[in-house]
Amino acid sequence: MMDQRPAPATVALLLDYAMDALDPAASLLVATHIAMSGSGLATVSLWRAAADIAAEHAALAAAPAPMRAGGLDAVLSRLEDAPLPPSTPSVRPFDPSHLPKRGWRRFVPGLQFYKLPLPQAPHPPGTRLRLFRLAPGFTIPTHAHGGGEEVTLVLQGAFSDESGRYAAGDLFVMDDEDTTHTPRACLREGCTCLTLTRGPFVFKSLAARVLGALL
Repeated sequence: MMDQRPAPATVALLLDYAMDALDPAASLLVATHIAMSGSGLATVSLWRAAADIAAEHAALAAAPAPMRAGGLDAVLSRLEDAPLPPSTPSVRPFDPSHLPKRGWRRFVPGLQFYKLPLPQAPHPPGTRLRLFRLAPGFTIPTHAHGGGEEVTLVLQGAFSDESGRYAAGDLFVMDDEDTTHTPRACLREGCTCLTLTRGPFVFKSLAARVLGALL
């Protein structure tokens, strides 16, 4: 699991999932993350319960009235007692035990990827969903993302970058086009991950830009 607390961008992604505000591809990654690790399940449940309570009291916001005695305690009690959603999310998660055996494309030694069809529609322009397989110790050159978003879920193995280490079940979220990172697969197992991007890879070195054009 992650060696650090979830980044604000990851928390924001979980909140959007709880509010049903994600497109199908992003929902797929979050649902798989919850199914694999359980991390974020209680948080998503709390936010959903809070949203339900807020909806019930929406009329009061239009015509506010003094809260009756004990009203705040009652709301907090309802949040504490809110049932967890089923362990299987409403969005069917990706099954990492059924990785494709054929169709992988290799561009350089140590790096393969597999293009996946987008689930349902619509999606923001430039959305791509791919599996990446990195050999042990393989490093993807320093890059950013045109379009400003990458969401990666580790399915097998682990990788590390400037922000920390991510193992099976962990989510990595990068949500601006100015941030760069240099992912490196772990030496023992390598890394297989499910990655959503909203734009092209933008590599910093001239030699690596050829790879970006192919991805």
